[in-house]
Amino acid sequence: MSRDEKTTRTELIDPALEAAGWSFDREVIIGPGRVNLSGESMYDENQQIIADYLLRYDRLPLAILEAKRESADAADGMQQGERYAKRLKLRFSISSNGHQFILTDRETGNTETRDSVPTPEELFQLQGFDVDWERWRGTFDSPWHVDQVTRKRVRPYQEMAIFKTLSLFGSGQKRVLLL
Repeated sequence: MSRDEKTTRTELIDPALEAAGWSFDREVIIGPGRVNLSGESMYDENQQIIADYLLRYDRLPLAILEAKRESADAADGMQQGERYAKRLKLRFSISSNGHQFILTDRETGNTETRDSVPTPEELFQLQGFDVDWERWRGTFDSPWHVDQVTRKRVRPYQEMAIFKTLSLFGSGQKRVLLL
């Protein structure tokens, strides 16, 4: 019997991610807006969307993983995963049915179908970062601000900007321009 999406995540994808060394957040809310039912595009850049997984190298966000039920083609989640990765300014998205993992590099446009999920170290190195971890580990591990009254935390896009900046400085760049 084929697993539904939730069971596929729990029984196949979660163990694969843990075995590869990923830390991850499930069901990450991206964006504040509503679904656009009128107008030119259903995919309003401001609409709120929920990504199945945000994959992290330690705390550093590196990729979105879009899960599909076991009987679905892993490629069915590629477009959705790429859209979510684009919203978070992530270079990589992965689509999976628990048996196949399709890695998409948004910068090069390359896709690669694999039987196992790539490791965090592999994706970090593909981005061209070569962080001096001995020197920069403490900076990367510093805690985030949490508002004491509202309990609001750093938003995903803010987190992305912070980590990209730290990765560039940690790789030896002296000046960084954020866009």
